[in-house]
Amino acid sequence: MKKAWWVALSLLVGQAAMAFPTWMGTYGIYKKHDDRANPGLFSIMMNQDYVGLQAEVGIQVNGGNWVMYPMKYVANIDGNSLWTFMPSFQFPGGATVKYFFHGFDRWGGHIWDSRNGLNYEFTTSPTPELPVSRIGDSIAPGDYTNATGITWMRPWNMALDIKIKNLGAPEAIGIVWTWNNWADHRFASATYESDLGNGFEQWGVNLTPAGFEYNHRSLGFIRWFPVDSTNVMNVTSGRVDLTYAIFYRVNGTWYWDNNGGKDYRLTIGNPVNPNDTDNDGLLDSWEMEYFGNLGQSATDNPDGDGQIGFPMANIIEMANGTNPNVGEDTSGRGVRLIWANAYPSKGGTVTLSYGMGNQGNPLFGKPIYAHVGHNGWKNVYQTAQLTSNGQTGRFEVTINVPADATEINVVFTDKAGSWDNHGGKDWKIPVRP
Repeated sequence: MKKAWWVALSLLVGQAAMAFPTWMGTYGIYKKHDDRANPGLFSIMMNQDYVGLQAEVGIQVNGGNWVMYPMKYVANIDGNSLWTFMPSFQFPGGATVKYFFHGFDRWGGHIWDSRNGLNYEFTTSPTPELPVSRIGDSIAPGDYTNATGITWMRPWNMALDIKIKNLGAPEAIGIVWTWNNWADHRFASATYESDLGNGFEQWGVNLTPAGFEYNHRSLGFIRWFPVDSTNVMNVTSGRVDLTYAIFYRVNGTWYWDNNGGKDYRLTIGNPVNPNDTDNDGLLDSWEMEYFGNLGQSATDNPDGDGQIGFPMANIIEMANGTNPNVGEDTSGRGVRLIWANAYPSKGGTVTLSYGMGNQGNPLFGKPIYAHVGHNGWKNVYQTAQLTSNGQTGRFEVTINVPADATEINVVFTDKAGSWDNHGGKDWKIPVRP
C-alpha cells in the first residue's frame, strides 16, 4: 500500500516537473483551420505531452463576443500533443470568423498562438440563395362598387413578386393561399416579369380581385367574399388575414418558400393599429423614416446584424430604438436584449437572449433572472436562472406567450436587489395579433 502511494506521488511530481511547452502551432498535414469548411475543424499542437496540459480555442463571429471552447486531446505526433475542436454549430453564411489558441496546465503555465496578437481569420462561404423566395407583397383596395347610401362593396387586390433560380423551363410558379386557416384554399399562377441577373428571374402574382369586403354604414366591415366563391364569412375585428406559401416546380422537383414553416400573411380591412396600415407590426412612420416605403416586414433583417439563432429583425430594431440599416453591437455593451422568434405569436414561446456586457451593468457577473409580465405588467413572475449560450456568449431563457398578450414586458434582476430595466423604459416585445 505504501509503495503504491509512493509511485503515485512520484508520477505527480514528475508530471509537475515536466517542462511547459515552448512552441504552439501546426506543421505538415495539420492545419489550424482549413479556412473553407463551415464550421471546419480547428487544430493545434504543442511540443509537450503530459497529464494536466490543456488547450482551448477562442472564436469570434462578425465582431461579437469572444467565446472560449475547450479542445480535445487527440494523439501524440512526433512528441507533440495534438488538440482539435469541431463546433456543433455552423457559422452564418459570409461571416467573418476570427480565432486564436491558448495552451495551459494545472501548474500555471500559459502559451498562445494568436498570430502575434492579430488573430487568425477566415470568411465563410455565402449562404446559397434558395431556388425560390419572396421579394415583396402588397394588398390594396380596388375601385368602389355597388355603392349605396347604406352599404357598399369593394374589391381588394393582392400583388406578389417572386425570385426564382433559373434551373430550367418552369413547370409551375405561383402561390397557394387561404383566408380561413386552410379550411379552403386557392391557387394563383405567376407570370414572368424580368431577368435579375446571376441566374435569377423575377415573376409576379396579381390577384384582381383577391376578394370583396362588404361594408354597412352603421355595422362596419362585417363580411368577406373570397374570390371565385359563393362562401361568405363573418369578419372578426373588421379584417381578414390572407395566408399564402410560394411554390416553384422545375425538372419534376417542387421547391417552396413558406416563410420557414410559418407561411406569409397579408391583412385586408381595418388595420390592427391605425398607425400600421399594412398590418405588418411596424409603424408606418418608422418604416417611412428608415426605408422610405412600407415594403419591409417585421422579420426582415436588412443590415444582417444579431447573433447566431437571434437575427436582429426589424421589429426588434423598432422596439429597441435602433437603426435597421446599421449593424448593431449585440455583445451586450450595446443592445442587451434580443429575442427569437422576433415576432412571437399568442400561445407560442419566445426565447430571450440577454447580453451582460461589462462592469457598467449592475448585473455583471451575477446570476440573472427575467422579470416578466404582459400587457402592461399583468401576471408578473420571475423565470428560472438564465443559462449561458456558448455560441453567442449571451444568456437565455424561453418563456410562454399568453393567449391574450399584445406585448411581453421584461426586465432583469439578480433577485438580490440589482436590476436592469432598460434605463427605466423596460423592454416591450410586440406579439403578433
